[in-house]
Formats: sequence, structure tokens, C-alpha cells
Amino acid sequence: MAVRLQRGMERADWIDRLSALSFACIGTTIEQQANRLREFNDLLIRAPEVHLVDGLRPVQPDVLESLIRVDALESAILSMLDDAAYMISRGCGGHMVTVLLPGSEDERTVTGDTLSLALLTATAQALIDSARDSGAPTTFSEFEHRSRQLH
Repeated sequence: MAVRLQRGMERADWIDRLSALSFACIGTTIEQQANRLREFNDLLIRAPEVHLVDGLRPVQPDVLESLIRVDALESAILSMLDDAAYMISRGCGGHMVTVLLPGSEDERTVTGDTLSLALLTATAQALIDSARDSGAPTTFSEFEHRSRQLH
């Protein structure tokens, strides 16, 4: 069963929350990974515009909790990358992940201590880039700046 998207926040707020989540992943401990996944899934569900999450698929909250209970965090985030392209590398210092969203020209590559955190961070950053590149103003000041350019 597909998760129904709920329009719940403005675009600028959504981008700000994705940015905060991406930044929070840097200092996330292994014990906190599940909370970051829950936050990310919630943001996918509450995307202000459906096209912003093209190529991604939120997980039913009860399914996500089942995956978390059995420590399948990588499976949880990978199941969210429905049509998104990704590449995973593992080295001595951790994991490196590249994510490319459908319709996007730019990929995002990040490293992380765990595979799930690297995937989550790269995907969040790719979403931020995609939302900013879609042409619509993402903040009031950006809107005001563009309005002044038109007049």
C-alpha cells in the first residue's frame, strides 16, 4: 500500500527542516539513526509539492517501525529510494554515497559513519538542491529579490 502524501508545510519550512536533518546526521550516533529515518520519512510524507519527492517513496510508518525493530535501517532508507539512482562505496573511513534524483542534473555525494546515515544525508541534500533548482522561490527574501528583478 502506498503512503498518501500530506501537504503539511510550506516549501521554505520543508527545505529548512531537510537542511537541519542533513546537518543533524553529521553528529548522529548509531543509537539516534532510527530517529533520523523517522524524521526523513515524515518529511517525504509532508512534502509541500508532490513533484519535490519524485523518485522517492515514503514508507508506511508501521512498516518503518518494523524495519527499525529488526535493525534493518539500510533496508528502510533503500526502500525510500524508489526511482532515484544511487551508488554506494565503502572505505576505511566509512561509507560514501552518491544520489541522483530523477529529472535532476546534479548528484550529491556524501560520506557517513554508517550506510544508512550516508544514504539519508545524500538524499536529503539532493532534495534540497532539487527544490531550490525547481525555479520557485524557497524563502521570502529570495521571492522578494526575484520580484525586484522583474520590476
